[in-house]
Amino acid sequence: MKRLPLVLAVIIALSASNAIAQLEDESQSDPFKERLGLRAGFAWTGNDLEKNFGGGLNLSLHFLQRIKKPFSVDVTLGAIYLGSTDSEITREFFGTDFDDVSMRVLIISAAPMVEFPINDRMDFFFSAGAGIYAVSLILDQSLNQFDLTNNHFGINLNAGLSYRISTNWFVDAGVYAHKFWTADAFDINNPDWVYIYSEGDSDPLFWNITAGIALRLF
Repeated sequence: MKRLPLVLAVIIALSASNAIAQLEDESQSDPFKERLGLRAGFAWTGNDLEKNFGGGLNLSLHFLQRIKKPFSVDVTLGAIYLGSTDSEITREFFGTDFDDVSMRVLIISAAPMVEFPINDRMDFFFSAGAGIYAVSLILDQSLNQFDLTNNHFGINLNAGLSYRISTNWFVDAGVYAHKFWTADAFDINNPDWVYIYSEGDSDPLFWNITAGIALRLF
């Protein structure tokens, strides 16, 4: 009986050592553990913003952290750049002409992600997240540039494929849907640029098709 505590201590120590070794092996065997990625692609909208600005480009930086297979978290810092507009809306609202009028949407988002392995190199992923969408109307006149910004809460969905091309490098391709809510009425003291240039749409939808590359960090 006197030796029982010593035996238990040895068993606990061996079990802890084995558990740590298993965790280390799992970390090393999971190439999708932590990644930093860059994605670029095309953007378009599903309302009159398309008519006034046309399509645009999307650029985003992603940090992906595996929590436990198959669950990860995708933290995104991105931007959607829409084209220029010569809409009469600008002249009617500001009472003057500008050399260039464009729109930019900055995105800060966090999204739980599920990654389903197709084989040892390829995953299908799906995420649903939420974040802040900062919409800026950019006005260029002579040598001056003005940024007029509204902040909105929004949600996003993303689905695509990730392929490991080497030990540390990945490529991916996917489709994004972004939706955020704007003002539902015109306010001269606090104009909402998406509402104005979408001619009354208070919940615009943005689509992105992206391709990217990612680097395994650890």
